Amino acid sequence: MALKVLFINPPWYRLQGLMSTYPPMGSLYIAAVLERDGFDCCVWNADYSSKPLKVSEGSSATTTAEMTRKFQEYKDLLNDLNKPVWQEVRTVIQEEKPDVVGLLCYTTSVQSVLNTAAIARQVNPECIIVCGGPHATVRPEDLLSDNSAVNYVIRGEGETAMLHFMRTLRDGGDPSGVPGLVFRNGAGLVSNERAECYEDTAALPVPAKHLLRHADRLPAVVFQPIFSSRGCPAKCIYCSSFHIFGRKPRAVPVEIVIEEIELLKKNFNVHHFFICDDTFASEREHTMTLLREIVRRRLNITWGCQTRGEKLDEDLVRAMKKAGCTQVSIGVETGSPRIRKLIKKGNTNEDVERAVALLKKYRIEVATFFMFGFPTETREDIEQTVAFMKKLDPYVAHCNIATPDPGTEFMEMARAQNLMPATITDWSMHYHQSPDMFITDQFTPDEKLELIAKLQKVFDAHNKRKARLDLIKRAPLYVRIIMKEKLYRHPAYLIGKLRDLT
Repeated sequence: MALKVLFINPPWYRLQGLMSTYPPMGSLYIAAVLERDGFDCCVWNADYSSKPLKVSEGSSATTTAEMTRKFQEYKDLLNDLNKPVWQEVRTVIQEEKPDVVGLLCYTTSVQSVLNTAAIARQVNPECIIVCGGPHATVRPEDLLSDNSAVNYVIRGEGETAMLHFMRTLRDGGDPSGVPGLVFRNGAGLVSNERAECYEDTAALPVPAKHLLRHADRLPAVVFQPIFSSRGCPAKCIYCSSFHIFGRKPRAVPVEIVIEEIELLKKNFNVHHFFICDDTFASEREHTMTLLREIVRRRLNITWGCQTRGEKLDEDLVRAMKKAGCTQVSIGVETGSPRIRKLIKKGNTNEDVERAVALLKKYRIEVATFFMFGFPTETREDIEQTVAFMKKLDPYVAHCNIATPDPGTEFMEMARAQNLMPATITDWSMHYHQSPDMFITDQFTPDEKLELIAKLQKVFDAHNKRKARLDLIKRAPLYVRIIMKEKLYRHPAYLIGKLRDLT
């Protein structure tokens, strides 16, 4: 009998009364590679709920003020393993009976991962528990303490290392030599040299979304995310993505992207997609070829993406519109030229303005992301950013607190300025709505809380106004998506989206 692997994205948003609709894409890629080699796999997003909760991911109007309040509740409820969500984790593991449990770990979800691992160990003392993801890659020691139920950590991209690991288990060998593996050995940790990034993206199968637990019961929105490339050459000080995907862009062959779109349309009735590349169009010619192929094949889809302002020009935006693009997210971060230079964003306010103007010209909705609280950031810097947001007037503007993740230049800068401790044992505060992350030393604690509340009020008012107007303006588009993807069969999801507007 084939070894069975259960991949789990542990609950995090759900502990705050929210949910994440998008599945763990890295786990789905790894599951596809393992399935091709004969292993039995299941992927469960424990952060998705069929109940009518507000939708965190993909939402345009969940208020940042509410997310901050929910975050406080989360901290109180995190370790109450009697909560229904933890009982659900136990039930799913009991039902799936895995030999190996693979857990996805972000910095914010460390304790949730450890809770899930402990439950898995209680259910099956013999199962092998492996962690991967951004935090596991940078800080494996946080998951491999003596009292942790986790056996192994795999660093970096997981396809090659996890396949090697599972083959070794299947053959009865010793996994200690697997590239990228970290494990306990006596009083210390052994950390093997990482496996190389998957240079030949043509050799990767499409993500195994059919292996999602109860895939046939999930709404089409769950299946929307796809990738057309990996890697981002930018060197923004706050980003840790390069620890997983590297800085060299690696395009997924156009024919494979098209194949995935066609499979998702056929098997899961998906007609609207989101391209999850760190920077869409980082390889411009590849992107133009993809757009032309979408049009040539008359795929008749709509889609969104995320990119950087300087990557967009009129020829590209025109081609995006023709291929069905309806929404683009841009990481603006700041309106202060000084802060933009400090965080090594690598572009200018003028780049962003040009991009937003182009997108509006072609009637593509613009979502923007902003961050506040960088070291040395002053009230003047913040006022410049708010003024810039209002000038851009995007469809949605996300207000986030700049958070120094481990392994980033931002964290090094914060520690050098004594704004972050040298040793951190509780990572639950490292979240983009946590007031504790507003670390600029230009304000008193009371001034910080007052400023955060004011910023959230300004951004939330903007977003709700724009979302309601957008619902009226683009009602035909939303009706088409609801009807094409049969979302009316999933009232909980629709109720959650409507609640975002209240």
